[in-house]
Amino acid sequence: MLLLGALSVFVSCVDNKYDLANKDIATDVKIEGNRIAVPFGNLEAITLDSMVDVDDIDILKKGDDGLFRINVSDTIDTVRVEIDPVELSVDPQTHSEVINFETVEIDTVHIEATNIDPIEFKAPEITLDSLNKKLPRLTSSVKTPIESDEIDAFFDILEKNPSLIKPQVIPIKDTFGTGTQNVSCDFEYELPSEVEEINTIWLGSSKSSTGTLVEVVVTSSSLFENVNKTVDFTITFPDYFVLYTDKYTQPMDNVITVNDLELKGTRNVVSFYIKAIKDISDKIDEKSGVLKIDDDINYSLEYKLAGNVELSSDVKREDLDFNVGFDVQLAFSDAEGSLKDIDVDFEPIEMDFKAHFDDLEHIDEIYYVDFNEDESLLKFVSTMDTEWLGGFAMKDGYALKVQFPHNISINDNKSTYEGKGSKIIYSADDHAYYIYDLKALANTHWNLALDRLDLNVPVVGESCDIDVMAKVYFVDAQKDSVGSFVLGGIHTESMVETLDKLKGNKSATFSMQSTNLVIDDAAVHTEVITSSLDTSTDFTINEEIPEDIGCIEGIDFCDMVVMEVDLGVSGLDDLNTDVRLDIDVDMPSFLVIKPQNNLESDVVITKDGNRLHIEATVNPYETPHLGFGLECERLDFMTEEFGYKGAMPNDSTDGKSYLTYDGRITVKGEASIKGVKYHASVLERLNEIKFDISVSLNDMQVKTFHGSYRGEIDPVEESIEIDLGEELDFLKEEGNSITLAEPQIEIVLKNTICVPVDVEMQIHSKDDKGVTISSITVGKNDGVSILPAKYDERTGDVEPVTTKIFLTVDSTRVSKIGYNNVEIKELANLLERIPDNIEFKIQPIVDQSCTHHVDITDTLTFSGTYDVNIPLKFDNFNFVYNDTITGLAESLGENVDMLSNIKLNAKMNITNTIPLALKMDIEPLDIDGNRIDGMEVDPVFIKAGNGGAINGSDQESQEVVLSIKSKSGDFSLLDMLSLSINAASDHTTGSVGIKGAQGIRI
Repeated sequence: MLLLGALSVFVSCVDNKYDLANKDIATDVKIEGNRIAVPFGNLEAITLDSMVDVDDIDILKKGDDGLFRINVSDTIDTVRVEIDPVELSVDPQTHSEVINFETVEIDTVHIEATNIDPIEFKAPEITLDSLNKKLPRLTSSVKTPIESDEIDAFFDILEKNPSLIKPQVIPIKDTFGTGTQNVSCDFEYELPSEVEEINTIWLGSSKSSTGTLVEVVVTSSSLFENVNKTVDFTITFPDYFVLYTDKYTQPMDNVITVNDLELKGTRNVVSFYIKAIKDISDKIDEKSGVLKIDDDINYSLEYKLAGNVELSSDVKREDLDFNVGFDVQLAFSDAEGSLKDIDVDFEPIEMDFKAHFDDLEHIDEIYYVDFNEDESLLKFVSTMDTEWLGGFAMKDGYALKVQFPHNISINDNKSTYEGKGSKIIYSADDHAYYIYDLKALANTHWNLALDRLDLNVPVVGESCDIDVMAKVYFVDAQKDSVGSFVLGGIHTESMVETLDKLKGNKSATFSMQSTNLVIDDAAVHTEVITSSLDTSTDFTINEEIPEDIGCIEGIDFCDMVVMEVDLGVSGLDDLNTDVRLDIDVDMPSFLVIKPQNNLESDVVITKDGNRLHIEATVNPYETPHLGFGLECERLDFMTEEFGYKGAMPNDSTDGKSYLTYDGRITVKGEASIKGVKYHASVLERLNEIKFDISVSLNDMQVKTFHGSYRGEIDPVEESIEIDLGEELDFLKEEGNSITLAEPQIEIVLKNTICVPVDVEMQIHSKDDKGVTISSITVGKNDGVSILPAKYDERTGDVEPVTTKIFLTVDSTRVSKIGYNNVEIKELANLLERIPDNIEFKIQPIVDQSCTHHVDITDTLTFSGTYDVNIPLKFDNFNFVYNDTITGLAESLGENVDMLSNIKLNAKMNITNTIPLALKMDIEPLDIDGNRIDGMEVDPVFIKAGNGGAINGSDQESQEVVLSIKSKSGDFSLLDMLSLSINAASDHTTGSVGIKGAQGIRI
């Protein structure tokens, strides 16, 4: 009899009856001596190999180690991750900036003011100061009594009876007068010899005053204080006097009339002014030059009273008098008259002044300068103020000549100065002005329009100076130059002012200076002219990206992305010279760029990070543009611009996700032009030169996102059916159980996503009714994770990566090379007995703790295979094998009677290769299969085998004795022996698995 070995991690129930009639069991009975031997015969080794046809049971496999396994393998349905294509675009940008060459100019020229030492003019000292001492003093004082019949009667009575007179109120209504009064006005004055005549003498403190004040004072007794008083007054001066009043009537210039002037109190004043004595030239003696005046001034006054006056005994007649008086000293302020001719000496003047050009940065030499004649003026300044000349004029035949050097050109048509006329003539031949009228100098200066200045001088440092020599001297018709000129006699309305200006030594100075010089053009030679550049252009991105893309650390492109950069110089087409650019172009730091190799020979580009240093030459006239390309290899958002955290997509209100960026491309550096001969008009237009930068990118088709993938990956769900077929269904029958140990599950997952994935795996075993037998969950903490696909940083290619996971109960004993061996103790519980189905669900969870690389141009897949491997390896099991030996009654035959009340011993040689200690129980049965109660059979214990094949030559058998006892002698009933072999231990020796070639031979 052979005990079948089983290698499994399942629990199996076995209840099987074998018919041994065809199994070569010998039925011979031999009688030897006084004992009876019942030969059971030899049974061919029956192994699991001979019982199981693996070709008929698909899920049962035998390995190279001889172990049978329940094995179910299949592919896992591919999980696909579809991400829409993404194309980034940047609008072409152009920005221009004027290159500031404004410092290259020569419009800071000026001519330093040059003054000569004062030139003295000796003029006679003429004064009219003594005239004040000669003018007369006008004085008058008249006392007039008040007389009337009432007053006379009162005083008559008072004189006769002074003690009897009481105060009386006397009505008065009368007029009293002074009569005509004469005031003498006479004086003589000898005129200075330089004074030809005086027509008018102005009186007062100054000529501008209203004259000498005259106050005529009228006083009266206090007795008349409350009486109505009025006066009529008339004063008449000689007819060559000019009087002035703004209060009273003036019928003639020399007469003042006052009518009905109401008087207040006891003192009143009638005031007026003596302004001038005019038309007195006929009073000057031609021979002696003496001015003589001898005339009278007369005046009259009438005093009117109306009212009552209270008189008492102590009043005197003279208390009733009124007085009229004035006292005026005539004061001389000025005179109108004529002076005689005056000779004036004048020395020729040489004026040496400098033209100074400053701030001539980058200019080596100036050839000539053309001025704007409307604005560039040379100011010729004279301090020979003609006010001291009064109304003098230069005598005919004399002229003041101003000689300019021949390297100065003046446009007389645009020169301006007061008094310009036929008496001021410009001679272009000798660059000189001839001034025939001193009044042309009355405004102290005249502005000469500069036309051109010839230089041909080098620039030292940033400036240059030239000497300009001009001469000022007088000429007359007969002589080339003279040292004096003659002022003709004049008539002056302010002789005092004129004569005061002639007092003492007079002087004159001349100077030359520039005023607001504006250069229209010039010829210069320059150094290299340099200007700074500082400009920028926008660089913006606003593109929709898949919602599953989280923080973006970088982006790779499908094809090469070329950034076209154009640097241009324009705006001054006639500047046919090279402009050298030495600039730094700072690109956004997230652009990973490099220059292309097709640069022109005169362009040098060096790269430092995202700063391009460019040295190149352009010509606004011939080659105004410089273009070059940059290869944009990828976008790297782990830069300072994004805080080294990557670009976060913006979730818009439209429910979409956008990658946005607003930045600048900046250009800083220098532009320079060669040192050649230029006209200043070109230099001044250098600020018209524009520098422009144009940046364009072809559309960027995204290949790979680097950062975080925040989308979900669909789970993998598989259901594995365990169908052992009819031959091995006995393993599932009740009554026999096998506790299976060391189940093994292999899962091989292929990942094309460069995203590490944690896995949560749920495994359920179920019976044929779908009832869950056991469940386990395996996750990251158990060491189950999926490796990301390999991303090649150099090429950007993605290589799929396979993750092999091997789940086992004890990885120290059972493991697989090349697999992630995961030890799950609970796996044995999952397959406590053979299920009808195993269901497992793999839920990928994206690991957000690291950078992901997502290639969106390919369909991203998550696929693999599974291999559930259940070795029929016993551990913690109870295995029962039942079989029956029949036909014993026939074999024993007539010898049965001899077996009464005796013990029947049967010897067995048992070969056991199963590594288990076994117990064989024997149960006697009658022909109907019923147990014989009076008969007992001792159990047989079989020691564990060595785990080898049952047919191996090295196997040893063990002899056991089968003892059958009968108390009642019922051996005649014995027809069958039912054998039951059970494991005597709960595990195999040395945990050796039971293989298909192992067995028991009896």
